[in-house]
Amino acid sequence: MPALSASRDRANALLNLATHLGWRGRVDEAEIHFHTASDLAQELGDCELTATIALAIHNLAQHEKTMDEDSARPYLQEAYATLHAGPSTNLEDVDTIAEAVTEALIRRAGSREDNTALEAALWIQYDAAAEPSAAARRAAVLDRLLRIAHTSRDPMLAHRVAALRWPTAIEVDDSSTLLRFLRRGDTRSVLPLPDRIALDFFLGFKDSAQSLLQPVLERHREQSTGTLDDEALMVAHLGWANALSENDLDEADSIVSFMAAAHPYTWIHQALTDLRRGDIHLAELHLNRDGGIPTTLKPLLYRMLAEAAITTQDVALHDAATAYLRPLEGTWLVSAFGADISGPVDLWLGRLARLQGAAEEARAYLDRAEASATAMTSLPWQLECRLELALLDHDLDRVDDAIIKAERLGLHALSTWAERATPTPQSHRLVFRPADVGWLIGYNARTATLPARKGLQDIHLLLTHAGTDISAYDLLIGPGAAGRQAPPASRAEQMIDAHARQEIGAEIKRLDERIEAALQAGADNAAQRIDKERDELLTYLGTATGLFNRARTLGDEAEKARKTVSSRIKHAIGLIETELPDLADHLNAQIVLGVRCRYLATDTHILDLT
Repeated sequence: MPALSASRDRANALLNLATHLGWRGRVDEAEIHFHTASDLAQELGDCELTATIALAIHNLAQHEKTMDEDSARPYLQEAYATLHAGPSTNLEDVDTIAEAVTEALIRRAGSREDNTALEAALWIQYDAAAEPSAAARRAAVLDRLLRIAHTSRDPMLAHRVAALRWPTAIEVDDSSTLLRFLRRGDTRSVLPLPDRIALDFFLGFKDSAQSLLQPVLERHREQSTGTLDDEALMVAHLGWANALSENDLDEADSIVSFMAAAHPYTWIHQALTDLRRGDIHLAELHLNRDGGIPTTLKPLLYRMLAEAAITTQDVALHDAATAYLRPLEGTWLVSAFGADISGPVDLWLGRLARLQGAAEEARAYLDRAEASATAMTSLPWQLECRLELALLDHDLDRVDDAIIKAERLGLHALSTWAERATPTPQSHRLVFRPADVGWLIGYNARTATLPARKGLQDIHLLLTHAGTDISAYDLLIGPGAAGRQAPPASRAEQMIDAHARQEIGAEIKRLDERIEAALQAGADNAAQRIDKERDELLTYLGTATGLFNRARTLGDEAEKARKTVSSRIKHAIGLIETELPDLADHLNAQIVLGVRCRYLATDTHILDLT
């Protein structure tokens, strides 16, 4: 009996070693130890141990891509036949066989109340549920393992489960479990150091996270011999993610190079770094790489596809990213057991929908994403969701507010992302210039000639002063009637009175304060946007004086001018519609009619007016 026990212990030790080597990609060594362990299990006549070995090989083949899937089939078929007293020919595929064998092991261990065997079988079931879509199954297995840890008073098992349960709670959008875990007094003491760093980053405690991260990252860099243990890889990944958030792309490159010596899938990290740099060509080289990746890194791959689709505005990438993400609605992208948390899936789907112009769909996704991030108390991801909603609403105040708060957290990349995540509109050529007889108009490749009409002259004047208010009275008089007097003061009143000027002055002062806050936070892009808004207000103040140095007035004459000018501009657009309907649509959308008229300037149109 002692000899049998020693053989069984040796077989289990070889199994654990082979599994670890397989997860590390050292396939040749892993296969040797798997075969030795299997031979020992067969000599012992231990069908459960044989089944466990077969399932370990199968899981590595399925999810880590480091083993040959066919190598597990004969072991699984033998285990199934032994455990079920019958051949496996009635089962469709190796996955179904593996699932049946796992369930059989769990039933057997549970029936004899063998917690050790039950724990081993449950870990196999956990590994088999590695797909992102199986996160809820993983959470259920971990909860069962935690009950075993409490029943058997096994603190080591409890700590191991805790290190996996918190990222799984985030993955399945289970804020109650996460918050319950965070409120425990011993939360930090039961977690490995990389997990504590990852949680601090997730919650927005960046100073705390960096104070823990930097020393251990430097230690691993100094001691590196070309191979990295699990802690070193997780710490390196956290350092890379932190460098991306700070827009420190040189540091991100350096960490990717450090990881590449021991990690065959750093091309994903490099592609994301290249995308942040705006180097689409290099990113595409990585995107086109062949070969599978570990299931535990699939969420990071999905994020990479989404970022690539947003950065390149490539339709095929957009469709691919959406196809991967849509089945995961309502969950989070969590990779490598919590080393990478890439946010709510709904955030990425909302971003993709926004860039496709699907505003209602985008809002539904983004509202859910923000609610989830708020429930999780993850300030960085709350800010990302709020930024996207502000971009969707074209609300620059909220955009700047999110960016300034992000800068204070050290998330310097968010302002760059806001610019890159806004689609580059297609440019259109708009021709509207005087011809020998009438007007030459054009839109993109099409042109037409129209007879002289006062409404066409009004449109030309508005285009010439794009973005500037012109009173209907000024349009009615026209530039050729500069000597004509404005309506008598007794029948008109100024458009901007003293109270309005005071309010505009107060708003300019508020914008000055916002510019100062943005500059202090290092949010230069936000400061530039606010400054532009300030300039527009100053320009608006100038509308108190008309285009031809006349006072802007309201009253009976102004109302008559509004009706006349509005009518003739609408009539002119009707003429344009018969020749160039796309141009007519654009003018209807961009020309504001009233006592004051304006052509709303747009960066997407190149104007040819002379």
